[in-house]
Amino acid sequence: MNKEEFLSCTQKKWESDFFKRDIRELSFDGPLIPNELDRMLDELDQSGVWGIEVLVTPEQISNVPTLEDAGFRLVDSKMSFISKLSISDVVPKPVPFGRLRQVRKEDLPCVSELTVRHLVDNPVVYSRFKNPDLYSREESIRYYDAWNLRAFREQPELFVVWEVEGEVGAYFNYMRFDHPQFKPYFKGILTVVDPRYRGRNAQNIMQSFLFEKFQEPEWWIDNTTQISNTAVIKNHIKAGKAFHGSELIFFRVSVSPTEYPSETK
Repeated sequence: MNKEEFLSCTQKKWESDFFKRDIRELSFDGPLIPNELDRMLDELDQSGVWGIEVLVTPEQISNVPTLEDAGFRLVDSKMSFISKLSISDVVPKPVPFGRLRQVRKEDLPCVSELTVRHLVDNPVVYSRFKNPDLYSREESIRYYDAWNLRAFREQPELFVVWEVEGEVGAYFNYMRFDHPQFKPYFKGILTVVDPRYRGRNAQNIMQSFLFEKFQEPEWWIDNTTQISNTAVIKNHIKAGKAFHGSELIFFRVSVSPTEYPSETK
């Protein structure tokens, strides 16, 4: 295996375009060699790359000290649950009050407000996309709003809200994507439950509501969350989801965000 195959760095085009800065993803196979890593990082710094992300699996954990010595810092994590379900597994349950329904355009401001209050501004939620060392609060809000808007525009039938007394008390959305291994494949995008309505199995009830909208006899679902999000992990275990894998996400910034051009500045 030559060096190019062992150690590579490719642009994350969507994120680079969205945040208007050059963001790359570092990939490696085998033990990292500090001199080779430093040489690559120097070249990327010289070319004006703003930030570099690297995903580390449990099998690669021994490389973390080398990454940290090179300036990478832990900014996020992933724990994935991918399960095969069938329509016969779905047991619809009603919400204890209010009603579940498909999202409407007029719900989006309330969805955004819930997201900001209980995700972006929630210190317990740990994500690189709301890390103030990487992105401003306005950029974080714009990022999560963009995903909810995409779900609404492209697959609104897979976007449910829990309406309570005329207000959105919770929401959950899935999107259907192509996957080389799992077909058909639906990925959970975002979900928020107002603290006033937690402890009522809302997430599982909303998921069951959406499963019936898949219009498939059987399917694969991907529910991915941060390792630090223990409440959601416990919920996935309670719902019988199958653990698929986990990753630690490290990030290195070569130019200070305050010095980098941004729409929010």
